[in-house]
Amino acid sequence: MRQLRPRTNAGFTLIEILIVISIITILATVAIPNLISSRATANEAAVVGTLRTLATAQFKFKQMGLVDRNNDTAYEFGTLGEMCGYKPLRGTTDYLSPSVLSLKFSGIDTEGRLREHGYYLALFLPDAAGVGLAEKPASVTFYDASLAADYYTVVAWPMTLGSSGRSTFFVNQQGEILKCDRGGYSGTTNAPPPGCALMGTLSPNHITSSDLAVGTNGADGKLWVPVH
Repeated sequence: MRQLRPRTNAGFTLIEILIVISIITILATVAIPNLISSRATANEAAVVGTLRTLATAQFKFKQMGLVDRNNDTAYEFGTLGEMCGYKPLRGTTDYLSPSVLSLKFSGIDTEGRLREHGYYLALFLPDAAGVGLAEKPASVTFYDASLAADYYTVVAWPMTLGSSGRSTFFVNQQGEILKCDRGGYSGTTNAPPPGCALMGTLSPNHITSSDLAVGTNGADGKLWVPVH
């Protein structure tokens, strides 16, 4: 009678397992940074598009003559809440309809920040001293009617520097978008000041200037360059 040999269970040796782990580690080392870089690049492109949208919306808002609290016919720039029809127009109980922005811009937090594409975004209007005030409930009443007809700024910076974005972006009433690649701005504890990319101001917090820091250091001491 033919005898059957006992079957042996085939398996991986320790050396084979270590080789597989090494290969996976090498692939992850290459792929993960590339993935993070791609995501940051996509976020930056989306944020630049958002800033262009906001600059266009501000131009339309002012041209429509919607806010004129001092009745001098020099109409004021708007807040995000006003431009998306979520908040009443300053000095009235009226809401803008149709709006010049989508309702996604209504989601600002209590500090006046909007989360968008891995970035924080904040819009500033000046008080009587020219200091840029974010769109917080306690600040809106302090916007200066005369200065708000000439100046605003919007600043966008990464929620997590490196992974969600690398550059900080700036736009004001002139419509030209600037960026800073070495500012180090990140999250809620290291936010850029409202006049960071301006020159000729009393401080980085002042926004009453039309002198952009194009290719030079801004009021924050950082180098700003145009976005093409």
